[in-house]
Amino acid sequence: MAIVDAATLVPLAELEELERIQAYAFSAATFEVRGRKIIVVNPIRGSGRQNSDIAHELAHIILEHDLSEVRELAGMPFRTCKPDEEEEATALGGTLLLPRDLLIFAARRGASIDAIAEMYSVTVEMARFRYNTTGVAKQVATGRSR
Repeated sequence: MAIVDAATLVPLAELEELERIQAYAFSAATFEVRGRKIIVVNPIRGSGRQNSDIAHELAHIILEHDLSEVRELAGMPFRTCKPDEEEEATALGGTLLLPRDLLIFAARRGASIDAIAEMYSVTVEMARFRYNTTGVAKQVATGRSR
């Protein structure tokens, strides 16, 4: 498996133009070339977002999702995973980046959402999502252990 910066495949100006035309149209994608998985990431995204995108794509690989759904974007057909598989990949990707025990450890030491995001190189949105959906916020507030 390899992780490739999209700017090594297409000019950065074209990625910027795509972003101008449709914001967030492309963050990352996984391709299989000669039996090898290649994750291509958008260099326009910040490192925290790139980390989330890579974890999301790795989750698709781990979960063995197939590109089985055809969607159309700006008149161009492309293949993607089913919506429930996208949700699975988002959940597993977040878990890979911020496991619950790591969040408990950080929260018990008083780390804010912003501090967690910075410490673990994820977006504030990802840190907040994981902090709230794992129940860590409630657990630390009440002082309960697992």
